[in-house]
Amino acid sequence: MPAFTFNGFPVGSSVAVSAAQGANTASNSVTSWGQSALGSLDILHIHSGELVAPAAIWFEAIDVAGFNVTAGAAQGEIFKPGYHDITYIWSFGDTGGFDPALNVLSDWNNRNVAYGPHVAHVFETPGVYTVEVTAVDSDGPPVTASVTITVQDPATAYAGSRTILVDPSGQGDGAAYPGAQVFTTVSAAVNAFEALGQSGRILLKRGETYSSVNVDISPAMTNFRMGTWGTGAKPVLTPVPIDDAAANSTREIFQVLNASPVADFVLYDLDMRGAWDAETETGDPREEPLYWLTHTGAASPLYCVHGCDFSGFSKVKFGNISHPGQLTCIFNKVSVTNWQDYGLFGHGPIFGSGNKRLAIVGSSLRQSVHACQGPVDGGKDGFSNDHGPFRTSGWDKVHIDACSFYSTNGWSGGPAGRTAAQACIRVNTEGEIGAEWFVSRVACEGGFVMIDADAASSSRPDNPWNFVIDKALLVGTAHTTTQSVLGSSG
Repeated sequence: MPAFTFNGFPVGSSVAVSAAQGANTASNSVTSWGQSALGSLDILHIHSGELVAPAAIWFEAIDVAGFNVTAGAAQGEIFKPGYHDITYIWSFGDTGGFDPALNVLSDWNNRNVAYGPHVAHVFETPGVYTVEVTAVDSDGPPVTASVTITVQDPATAYAGSRTILVDPSGQGDGAAYPGAQVFTTVSAAVNAFEALGQSGRILLKRGETYSSVNVDISPAMTNFRMGTWGTGAKPVLTPVPIDDAAANSTREIFQVLNASPVADFVLYDLDMRGAWDAETETGDPREEPLYWLTHTGAASPLYCVHGCDFSGFSKVKFGNISHPGQLTCIFNKVSVTNWQDYGLFGHGPIFGSGNKRLAIVGSSLRQSVHACQGPVDGGKDGFSNDHGPFRTSGWDKVHIDACSFYSTNGWSGGPAGRTAAQACIRVNTEGEIGAEWFVSRVACEGGFVMIDADAASSSRPDNPWNFVIDKALLVGTAHTTTQSVLGSSG
């Protein structure tokens, strides 16, 4: 019989073959030449609806099919095979690093790439970007999906009076911001922002200090964006001082009120400072820069804190946030140090809908190396340094990438009478049934246990979930036990 040989078909191409002899014909086709099946996937991208620079977006690989993964969970277990067996590599078409001073390996300080099934990115400048994700399993060739993101120029999106400048001299910059409103105080600027009746932005002058700032994100606002203008150092914001008579009170710089309809909340390039000194354990730590609580006015809010520095607070608190719908929080290029209670802390979304997403990217959560360690005997009388860089629970999906953590504080008794320094990354799992955490390119230094995943107390259950650690540098200290990588502390 005749034999035919065909060469040169790329793997994955479709091939059709037919033959004819007189009135006899035959045909067939191979839909995926060289392999049994091709994988496929798509990209979900979540943003606030106002894609204006800086624009924060959550990306997620969805509709993933055709990959070689292990068997699923047994009855009564929670396990997502594709979360562990498929490698995802993202490219954002956006060059540069996070920060030259970020204490991670130099190869990790690349903001154009990310890893894992869900990631987050902040586009700092306007433009058109092609975002790609490449997925590969143990057998097949890579499969790629892409999406185009168009980020608007804030000068165009918030032209004229929609830009509000804060300048203590009252001059502003009419050449750079034609038609902008100018005020001498933050409170006056916020009042004008409420009166806009449309989205806009408030810009604080660089090199200035703004004292006793208290901003309520009210129902009158359609969005809230505060950044900077001019040249020089980031503007410094301090909270209203604590009244000693109000023993249980706190003071916040920014508060999101329950009825606020704001879906687009962005703070960028601000330097927020409280009164606490972790190196001497002096000052009043009952000051916090952020307070986001039971925000139900917007259907799908997105909070973004980008390029901000925090020092001297009890903690940077992004909860307790209780929201019935979709909720996304993104911290990008953030620095937190000199804290009393926690570096970054947030609990309490209504868990289980699959719609609660948290990202911490390109950030430094490092306590001062000269900070007091806190009371060795475990007492909490008075104010002392207590906890570590980061603690949270209740999120459906978490992405931590290219971050540096340093922990030296703790309130419980450790080995040989030393303070048991809190974990660099601490997650309470009693609210995490089926949660998906992807931690990549992180440097963790110190902590009794560097990464701690368990219930908040022995009386609460340790629930099953999916947790991937990829590319981690772990450095122990005198406070670190042999259970130093990923452990359960109680």
